[in-house]
Amino acid sequence: MRADKTAEVPPQQFLGAAPTAAPAPAPRRRRRPGVTALGLALVVVGALGGTALVTQAGHRDEVLAVATTVHVGQTISKADLRIAHLPSDPSVKTVPLSQAKTVIGKLAAVDIPAGSLLTPASTTSTNPLTAGKQTIGLQLKPGQLPGEAPAPGTHVLIVASGNTGDGASSGSGSSKASGSAGSIQGVVLRVGAADSNGARVVDVAVDPSDGPKVASEAASGVTLITDAS
Repeated sequence: MRADKTAEVPPQQFLGAAPTAAPAPAPRRRRRPGVTALGLALVVVGALGGTALVTQAGHRDEVLAVATTVHVGQTISKADLRIAHLPSDPSVKTVPLSQAKTVIGKLAAVDIPAGSLLTPASTTSTNPLTAGKQTIGLQLKPGQLPGEAPAPGTHVLIVASGNTGDGASSGSGSSKASGSAGSIQGVVLRVGAADSNGARVVDVAVDPSDGPKVASEAASGVTLITDAS
């Protein structure tokens, strides 16, 4: 007696499932040399741009600043200047170090505090304090001017030493009472060094109409008062 042989049936058929087909191979991507080259170019451009930005951010210009305070009307010397390093910025008006020779010898158009940057508008060839004014030299002894000599550009009152303060004023001229009767307004241009007796020569600028009066009163003595008005 022979045993019947049963044909082997795949397990899927017992479960009623259709035979599973083998997965089809994924299609191969076509290489596009143009796109690859463009991507590489963009990477290179981006890298170069980043490098340029870093380089620009780190670049500093050498410009001029003042080492000591320079008052309006004072002559700017080499000792007054120093070098400052600033990030490059076209919107900031400065004077480059290469133009230092053109600045030395010019006059300060405004008061320039120590440490300030020099700008094209900081200097001038014409003294703004003497424009339309007369310059008078006054020989002043201690007591005829403040203990701390006024700096150039300081507004002062020139008072005749014989003035009693009752409003009388000798001589002619357009005297301007500004806190003191019979006083004349002026601006200090230069203060000389004190001599052995402590006297100084102070140059002041006054209106042309006041010049003769100041010169006349200076012979008998005048006092310089800082004008706080």
